[in-house]
Amino acid sequence: MRKQRWRQWQLPPWLFFSASLVAVLLGDMVASLLYDSLNLWWQGQAVNIHWPGLILIGLFLLLTSWLYQQGKMLFRPRTRSLRDEPARPSKHLVLFLSNLAGELTELTKTNGVSAQLPLKFQEIGEDLNIMKQEKKTARIFWAWEMPLRAMWEHAEGGTLEDVTFICSSKSLPQLPLFIKNCKRYPQFVNLTYFVLVRLADNGQLIAWNDKDDIAGAWQGWDFERFDHLSEALWDLLDEFEGRGFLESDIMIDFTGGKKVISVAAALITYNRQVKAQYVDTETCRVLSYDIVIPTPAKGMDF
Repeated sequence: MRKQRWRQWQLPPWLFFSASLVAVLLGDMVASLLYDSLNLWWQGQAVNIHWPGLILIGLFLLLTSWLYQQGKMLFRPRTRSLRDEPARPSKHLVLFLSNLAGELTELTKTNGVSAQLPLKFQEIGEDLNIMKQEKKTARIFWAWEMPLRAMWEHAEGGTLEDVTFICSSKSLPQLPLFIKNCKRYPQFVNLTYFVLVRLADNGQLIAWNDKDDIAGAWQGWDFERFDHLSEALWDLLDEFEGRGFLESDIMIDFTGGKKVISVAAALITYNRQVKAQYVDTETCRVLSYDIVIPTPAKGMDF
C-alpha cells in the first residue's frame, strides 16, 4: 500500500525563513513556560498551565512537525537550475570519448569518419546539420557526433578555451583521430587539448601534442568501473585547481559511453560550482544540470 504523505509546497525563501523564525520564538516561550512549571513542581507548589500556554505549546508542536515534513522536500537531491536548462557557455569542457567500432588501422585510413557520411570539414555547424539529416534519412550514426556538438555549444558562445578528454582503453588509441578531425574545423583549431591519462593508477593531465606517443606508459580508464571514473574526475579537478581554473568555468559532459559515466559525472558535481551537461541524442539540445544533494535527516521517507 502506498504511504500517505503530507502535501509539500515549494516555499519561497522568505516564507520558510519566517516560519522558522516563528518556530524559534515559540520554542523559547514554550521552554520558559515548561521551566517555570517544572520549577514550581520541584518546590512542591501547585502547577497551573492556562489556556494561552497550552495554545502556545500546540502551535509550536504543529509548526515544528510541519517544518520537519517540509524537510523531506528541502533535503532531497535536486538541481539548482530548472530541468532542461540550456548549457551555459564555459571555458573548460571535459568529455568522455567513446570508441568507434573497427580496427585502428582501418579507421586511420578515413580518420574515423564513415565513407557514407559526406562531411565537408569547413564549418562545424554545417557538418552537424549533415550528420543530423543523414541520421534521420539514411540512419547513419556516428559515435563522435555528440562530442562535437558538446564542443560547438561552448565554442559558438566564444568562451571555450580548452577540452579535456577522458578515454577508455579502447578510445585512447583513437584520440589522435578525433583531435585531428577537430582541428580540421576553423572553430576548433585554436583550442588547447588535454587528455587525462592513467599512470600507475594515478591520473595525470597531459597537454596534447600531435607528436605524443600514446602507445607508451599511458593508459585509459575503465568505463565500467565507478571507482576508476570517480578517481579520474577527482584527480582532474585537483589538476584544474592547480592550474587556477575556476569551478564555475568547468563543464563535464556525460553524454558518451556507459551509464556508469553518467553517475560518476553527476556525483562529482554535487554541491560544487562545476556543472554537468548532456547532449540529447534525439533533439540534439545540450542541457545542463546544477546538482545539489543535501544530507537528508535519518528516517526521512522520500
